[in-house]
Amino acid sequence: MKFSQIGRITRATALSLAVGLGMTACSSDYTLDYLYVTTSKATAGSPDGGISAYKVDNQSGSLQQMVDSPYDSGGQNPVAVVLAPNSQAVYVLNHDSSNIVEFLIGTDGKLYPKNTYNLGTTGANSGSFPTAAVIDGTNKYLIVAFTYQPGYTTLNPGPGGLAVFPIISSTDPNVNNSLGTPIANGTLNYFPTGLNPVSIGISPCTTAPSPCPANYVPYIYVVEQSSSPIVRQFQLSLSTGKLTQIGTVGAGVTPHAIAEDPTSRYVYVTDSTSNQLIGYTVQANGTLSAMLNGPFSTSLYPEGITIDPRGEYIYITNYNASTVSGYAINAANGTPSGVFSNGVSATGTGPNCVTVEPSQGVYLYTSNFIDNSVSGMQLDPHTGALSNIQNTPFNAGGNPTCAVAVQAGAHSFQALQP
Repeated sequence: MKFSQIGRITRATALSLAVGLGMTACSSDYTLDYLYVTTSKATAGSPDGGISAYKVDNQSGSLQQMVDSPYDSGGQNPVAVVLAPNSQAVYVLNHDSSNIVEFLIGTDGKLYPKNTYNLGTTGANSGSFPTAAVIDGTNKYLIVAFTYQPGYTTLNPGPGGLAVFPIISSTDPNVNNSLGTPIANGTLNYFPTGLNPVSIGISPCTTAPSPCPANYVPYIYVVEQSSSPIVRQFQLSLSTGKLTQIGTVGAGVTPHAIAEDPTSRYVYVTDSTSNQLIGYTVQANGTLSAMLNGPFSTSLYPEGITIDPRGEYIYITNYNASTVSGYAINAANGTPSGVFSNGVSATGTGPNCVTVEPSQGVYLYTSNFIDNSVSGMQLDPHTGALSNIQNTPFNAGGNPTCAVAVQAGAHSFQALQP
């Protein structure tokens, strides 16, 4: 495993820690959240992809791109961005470079690269081509799904795996949220999966954003696109970081993305080829059972999926229809039902990922791969209906792949200009 230090930001930037001071000096009073969108097309002067960063206006949900964005993602073809539960850092997965780049989030919402963690392809390293990642609710572990175990390549395809990185907790901003050596699994430093793991979900902490209860048990759900697609299920030990497989369940024809509701009772997977949403009920031991009245129809080629912070509505991007659709969750049995006609909203071309900002849970954003844009909508928390926000869509870097939002003012890392 190779760990390379990008550097302690730049000489032009001095670092200080503002813990416990409630400092939001670098963020505007009108900024509700920050939105980060990974873009896979190479940036100017670099073969790497980018990260487009925006301020979210608290009155309208409109986006203002930060003047120094897009940032270099630190690798080629970034496919995912994951927010640490403590809101201090994001981790970007660069698929073609087989690495993970850790960025600190400043009080100004800007991203500051810190460390690069290379998966590698040979020897004892963890594998290649990361596809997705999650973090448990206690902020102890980053779990990364990757395409190939050591010894396999695109020319010699084979099974993938999961690398479990411990996340260091510290009051020192130069150490906090850094990743340790992946957890050992016997002689391996990864946990095997089947062919082509493309997405990963984790049971949330039901008391978030408060500390997780002592009885919190994270379950990991890995979507595999093989000839017999499945969702592979694991239990994560918070004390050791080890994964124990607890079951598998069928996953349609071409499963794509996965989401779990905030109560940890229901899991949903988009099936792109069959234009369906597959619903599962979470059993007491964390295993999944398919909902008896599913799967459920969607529009054309559903890809991204998210659930609003209240756990009442599912939103799905339909790549070939260039829309996002809303579904109400039946609290009793998890069945999704289509929100009336204005629960479907047009997006830019080729929406592939969707997120809802965490502060108010009323603004929704999609990354649109083909026309290089971000679409913004406001959701009605009473009905789930969607309406376009002011000035949507917004320009992004080339070929956006995914997005994540973080609450403004939630960051202890402060960048002070000289």
